[in-house]
Amino acid sequence: MSDPKIEQKISNGDIILSFDHWSPTYNWFIPNTCPRDLTIDGDFVFPATHQSMWFQKTNFQSLDLHVNDKEEYLDAEPTRTELLLNCLNIQFELLATLTNFKHLPNWKYIYPVFIHSPGYFREHESVGFRYVNPQVIDDVKAGKAKIIFAMPFEGFINLPNNTDIEILDKWSKDAGLNADQVYYIHGDFNTSVLPLDLNFTYIPVNAFHCWLGMPRANLEKFEPADVKNLFLSYSRRGHDHRLIFTCELIKHGLLDRGLVSYHGGDVLNSPQRLERLDRPDLIPYAKILDEMRPLEIDLDLAEHNPIHAEHSHYRQTFISTVLETHPYTNTIFFSEKIWKPISLGQPFMLIAGMNYLAQLKKLGYKTFDRWIDESYDQMPDLNDRINCVVSQLKKLSLLSTQELISMREEMREVLFHNQKRFVVQWHEEYKGNPNYFLYQEFEKIWKTF
Repeated sequence: MSDPKIEQKISNGDIILSFDHWSPTYNWFIPNTCPRDLTIDGDFVFPATHQSMWFQKTNFQSLDLHVNDKEEYLDAEPTRTELLLNCLNIQFELLATLTNFKHLPNWKYIYPVFIHSPGYFREHESVGFRYVNPQVIDDVKAGKAKIIFAMPFEGFINLPNNTDIEILDKWSKDAGLNADQVYYIHGDFNTSVLPLDLNFTYIPVNAFHCWLGMPRANLEKFEPADVKNLFLSYSRRGHDHRLIFTCELIKHGLLDRGLVSYHGGDVLNSPQRLERLDRPDLIPYAKILDEMRPLEIDLDLAEHNPIHAEHSHYRQTFISTVLETHPYTNTIFFSEKIWKPISLGQPFMLIAGMNYLAQLKKLGYKTFDRWIDESYDQMPDLNDRINCVVSQLKKLSLLSTQELISMREEMREVLFHNQKRFVVQWHEEYKGNPNYFLYQEFEKIWKTF
């Protein structure tokens, strides 16, 4: 349960991550801020940090989070995996064990709250720090500990009606803690809309850079095979912006000019959704789309989530239209979707949050404003951004195949720069390790006290 050489690890300066509770029932650490027995007011609850993801889902049949009887979860095994668990110089320890070594001069620790459930703050709002050992708060105030909340694989901090920032700020304030003591690591890069006087420090991170495997050192050649040579558009989940974009493709006669997937998941009745989105003009095209669904290129999208890039798709098409996870105006979130065309050397346009391209440039990448109208990046309205991208596709669709090939050759310097930047980041900044980006942030914070 705890390494007997903990004293040596503290003396060596290893980064110690402290947990409040170990569960003899599950033989694993209980996530921090959650009760020891996963019981609140007499009722068994999922760990708010993970929900059902804390359990090995293969151990039981039902995955319905809304069933009345949750006894089946009690018999399931925990996943026994966690962010940073297998990183060098990172040690998971119980607070009770660490207390035995408080006399050591290097004694300090980080209290991590690893968050996998997007609803954590909302569902945990009334709980806050109730299940945090008071010693942790005392140690933080004494400069011997820091609290780090980490939800790096989501990027919705500024979504409409999201109150995560306000909730965490209140928790910190109520506990008497400040921005030098509490940190929040998250995937949304739009820090410009955050309050300046928060009682915690917000740190945006790029979490998906190393999800694509070993990067290439050469550009994917553009080799159009047929009329579906203009663009590549992946949509597995039928989010609103993807529905609107795909309907616009049908409306403008562009669907057959690209490799287009649109599974849509279990979201049915697209015309009704467009009424809700105040886009009744697209209803005729939504009816066509529903008749065609699922649009799939090579894979059964109901069974596969294609994280890795399919190289043949990029060879066949001139440009990628990247439909990011979060397209909302105040959100800038880099998922694996943008790194696919960059890593293979393909130009791209984006349906994403406003100023996404501007932030991408700050990370050292170049875009394609010499050839494409990228004014969509400064448009506050999502529909305007979509319309601008579609209008650019219409202009490109008037070019011959040879003209597209020539334009790609003109773009070569930008494509090579982006691919080289990606490779440098992959090897030097992230070490090819999908967890290294997070380790770096923990290490920086560790060195501040």
